[in-house]
Amino acid sequence: MNRQGLRSVLVLAAVAAMLSSCTFMFDTNLESDGSGVIRLGFSLPVTEALVLESLGDASVEEICREADFGGDSPEQIVPVYEEHNGVISCTGERTFENVQELRGIYEDYGVVVDRLGKQGRRFEFDAVLDLTDMSLDSASMFADVDVDAGIEWRLTMPGTPTESNADEVINATYLWKIPLGGRLEMHAVSNTGGIPQAVLIVASAAVSVLVLLGGFFLVTKRDAVEPPSGA
Repeated sequence: MNRQGLRSVLVLAAVAAMLSSCTFMFDTNLESDGSGVIRLGFSLPVTEALVLESLGDASVEEICREADFGGDSPEQIVPVYEEHNGVISCTGERTFENVQELRGIYEDYGVVVDRLGKQGRRFEFDAVLDLTDMSLDSASMFADVDVDAGIEWRLTMPGTPTESNADEVINATYLWKIPLGGRLEMHAVSNTGGIPQAVLIVASAAVSVLVLLGGFFLVTKRDAVEPPSGA
């Protein structure tokens, strides 16, 4: 998707954000071998979908079918409209085979990627999503409406989270909340296996101390048991 495609997605987010229970998301599930899937779209209760439809001439299903999730990408992302248990969702998915392909997809969405991949036992992600130059002309219709629109950007990375600037970290998933017209620097690091070097150093020092204490204890006990020489 090019930035024009991202623009249309964000306009959808602005429309949807008028409804308090609507969620717009961009999720990436990254496996340990570098492959994974991207899932993006929005969901909202059926009751609020009726409110949204009353504001225009199109139904939520029509809005979903025309959503530009793929833009000019060679691999189009076809939106799927579903309704389950009183909730409407409009989502699309795209798979990738490795982190290099994922980096390219992110860049198609206007994300500037600094780091993305495994470094030793660490899996690192550093990127910037800058929406300050996005001209959302269609959002002018919301001039008199208090709209708090944006994207919930989720990234699930292999390993155990160790550091990040995410708004939330749930299990191995990092969540950033990005407002329309905003700019966000995203940073996340996970431990992908093995024992961290710092832990090894501390453990080695602890073992050394125990060995010294053990030796001192044995010598002290032996001196206490053995009678003095010449006694």
